[in-house]
Amino acid sequence: CTADLGYGDPRGAPAMRRAVATWLARYRGIQVGPGEVIVVAGVAQAIGLFVQVLRDDGVTELAVEDPGSLGARQHLHGWRMATPPIPVDEAGLRVDRLRASGAPAVLVTPAHQFPTGVVLAGERRRVGWMLVPSRYRDALVSAKRLADLGNPVLTQLVIAGLMESGEMERQLRITRRRHRHRRDAMVAAIRRAPARRGATRHGCRPAPDGHLRRRDLRPGTGRAGAGGWGEGATAVLAPPAAG
Repeated sequence: CTADLGYGDPRGAPAMRRAVATWLARYRGIQVGPGEVIVVAGVAQAIGLFVQVLRDDGVTELAVEDPGSLGARQHLHGWRMATPPIPVDEAGLRVDRLRASGAPAVLVTPAHQFPTGVVLAGERRRVGWMLVPSRYRDALVSAKRLADLGNPVLTQLVIAGLMESGEMERQLRITRRRHRHRRDAMVAAIRRAPARRGATRHGCRPAPDGHLRRRDLRPGTGRAGAGGWGEGATAVLAPPAAG
């Protein structure tokens, strides 16, 4: 229907949001409604929108991983947001150091952290996709509307069709197998290289169970995440609502 291709809901096409909610429940064990999903152009836009909303709520600093993405820090500095560094170890972001920092929000990459490649341990996750706490949802939708009036609808409808038909998940399974074979070949080659026997490998572990698990989500946390169609994700964790 051509009417579906005009400017619509800045949250995203209803078909796309329904497909994302269904996909998250089926393959990630995350139960959300379509009304909780907001479609964005990518991680950079998601971060920018979150930062605008958080600043309006009085948040002026957002902790980041150390080491972490220089581009993400520059993006946050462009919005006049302070970025206190939080160390990363073999299990990902040091949550104890995050608590000690007093930072009200944090930007994390749970799967294959850059540049170390470590996977955030399951017990340290508090994350989602572009699932916005109700406290910030209306403000973020307004910011999204002002940013671009919404993402191109045709692309969303195509992706929704791929998700609903199961074609996207079939393609992801093929891609995962291909990358697993490549990963195994790389690890085997590293192990055979005499000069590299003492080297430490990073970025070679899958996320726990290959997916986010329901128990990885902590009730009572204000969570706002941004995710794509691969295994990786970036999450901005905001403070929970009072009470």
